[in-house]
Amino acid sequence: MNTRTNNPRDISTQPCEKVAALHNDLYATLLAAITGDTPSQSLRGLDIGCDRGEMMQMLPEQGHPCVDIDMETECVRRASQFGDTHLGTFDTLDATISDRPCDVVVSTHGLSSSLNVACNGGEQI
Repeated sequence: MNTRTNNPRDISTQPCEKVAALHNDLYATLLAAITGDTPSQSLRGLDIGCDRGEMMQMLPEQGHPCVDIDMETECVRRASQFGDTHLGTFDTLDATISDRPCDVVVSTHGLSSSLNVACNGGEQI
């Protein structure tokens, strides 16, 4: 059964549908961890290695602004549809966000890459 859609948040286009479901759970878990104790307080998020901007799309929906940074031009292009996205790396953060402190810093691409490895028995997929 083909479940692929044009929804940019639908990551079922991953090579493995099981891994895609785990990614969706990862994003939901991160969102709950970030916003769980402060539902009425606005937190500013930073996603280093934002990939396609899934967290950037989810955080503002809950009232939390987010800045994304990625070293891949295509990732920045795709994530920019959701907000403040920059081409760069951890090393370029000062120039990118020095005037805007962040309350929460995540690296969803790093976490999702680790999830890919774990789901494949420790091998890259």
